Amino acid sequence: MKTKFDCLAVQVFFVSLLLSLPSLCASGQDLRKADNYTFQRGEKLEYRLYYDNFLPGYVTIGDASINIAENNVEIAGRNTMHIVGTAKSRRFFNLFFKINNRYETYIDEEAIVPWHFMRDVYEGGYERNESITFNQYENKAYTKGEII
Repeated sequence: MKTKFDCLAVQVFFVSLLLSLPSLCASGQDLRKADNYTFQRGEKLEYRLYYDNFLPGYVTIGDASINIAENNVEIAGRNTMHIVGTAKSRRFFNLFFKINNRYETYIDEEAIVPWHFMRDVYEGGYERNESITFNQYENKAYTKGEII
């Protein structure tokens, strides 16, 4: 039986971040201002991913990290934070179920909304590459040139 390995630390962070983004102001070029007391530039979170087995107990099967870059990237005239999340299975477990995931997003520093999101996922043969560009001024998102 194949065991599906989800890199919850990374996936939960990005999914909850995207789902928690409130609606924007409807007044043209104005974006809301949100107080951010949660994360800041230069932060790095590191995780060990475990599999709970009844025989040997917890077995480390992978590593994950979330990094917020120190440098500023300007998108649409706005300062952004570049956040990168990765998750990889350890060498021995690659024989059974290889994981190699990378998530990146550029979040508006003042409004705490995304401008760009990318994911490159490989989980045991399943692959997904996706890139989404957000136009916060028009409340639209684009992938492969199409509005989603």
